[in-house]
Amino acid sequence: MGERYNFFQIEAEFKKYLSAENVSSVTLKNYCSDLRYFFSWLKFTYGVEELSFSDIPNYINSSTMGEFAAYIGSDINAEKSAKRRFSTMRKFCSFCIDQKWITTNPAKLFDGIKEVDERKNVIAFYLDSKRKNGASFDLEYQNKILSEFLITK
Repeated sequence: MGERYNFFQIEAEFKKYLSAENVSSVTLKNYCSDLRYFFSWLKFTYGVEELSFSDIPNYINSSTMGEFAAYIGSDINAEKSAKRRFSTMRKFCSFCIDQKWITTNPAKLFDGIKEVDERKNVIAFYLDSKRKNGASFDLEYQNKILSEFLITK
C-alpha cells in the first residue's frame, strides 16, 4: 500500500505547491486553514488519520466532495467561509492531479457556486448521482441535511 502520511505531511506538500505558484501569505494561510478543516471533517466522518498517496482517490472523489459540500453548506451564516472552502478544495484537487494522485478534479462540482440558492443544485446533483450509482443512503438523514442546507436568510 505504500508509506503512510499524516495530514500535516500532505499539507506541507500542498504548501510547497502553493508557494511555487506565488500565492500571497494570506491566501496561503487561508488555503492551509481550509485544508485542515477538510482533514478534520475527513477524520470525523471516516475515521481517517493518515493516508498513503495511493489511498487519496478513495477519499478525494466526487462522493466525498458532495458530502463535504453538504456539510459546509449547511451553515447558512457561513456562506463566505463555504465559498472559500470550495475554492480551497478545487485548488487542493488540482494539486492532487498535478501529483498524479487523482486524474480528475472532483471539486469541479463546486464550480459556479455564487449564491445561496445555487447550493441547492450541488446537493441535488450529489443526491442524484448517489441514486444513479445505486448507492444506499439514509433518506431521513439526507432530508435533515438538505433542509438545514436550504434554509435561506
